[in-house]
Amino acid sequence: MEIRHTFPKSMRLTHKRDIDRLYNNACVIKQYPLKLMVRFEEPSASNNAFKIVLSVPKRLHRKAVSRNLIKRRMKEAFRQSNADLNAKLNENKKVAHLMLVYISKHIATYAEIDTALKAILADIDKEISK
Repeated sequence: MEIRHTFPKSMRLTHKRDIDRLYNNACVIKQYPLKLMVRFEEPSASNNAFKIVLSVPKRLHRKAVSRNLIKRRMKEAFRQSNADLNAKLNENKKVAHLMLVYISKHIATYAEIDTALKAILADIDKEISK
């Protein structure tokens, strides 16, 4: 079976209440130039194993052009590697809320973001198995 690498709107965390809850009590995993905040929830009616927010702080990158470039790179890296995370969460019957924050002052290449994200996802796999 072919794995579809998609990133539909249903995978995005949009409710302010959920984002606040994630920001206040989440497990933090850092891998330069990214920081991931993760909070595990009880499974709900939605069929997504996770929901994610991508963030690039305005104080680090003043221009919207650079923030959007970084977000596009983060989104593409996550889109390419989220299948393993989805399978692991479904296997353990968990739902995760994620916030991926860019913490570097310079604009990283796609390869740098991709390797950092893969290392973070490996750490999440360990957290899920606990």
